[in-house]
Amino acid sequence: MWLDNLRELRIKAGNPSDKVIAEKSGISTRNVARLFSGEIKTPYAETLDHIVKAMGFTLTDIFSETKVVIGDEKLCELKEQVE
Repeated sequence: MWLDNLRELRIKAGNPSDKVIAEKSGISTRNVARLFSGEIKTPYAETLDHIVKAMGFTLTDIFSETKVVIGDEKLCELKEQVE
């Protein structure tokens, strides 16, 4: 799942705090926390892009090993952008 991959990237990045990711990405600390907690189910591609770049990665890194079928329209669009 993309969220599991995002969490793994966070660990690879040294497990930066929500605040650090927020400062580097320009996304609010609250939204960073909501995203990593799974509260935000369909994030905007731009939001994910800013967050992964703040941790030193790209959107491709989130989806490169994902083998699940994505049924949500927004996530399908996001996956297409990555590919």
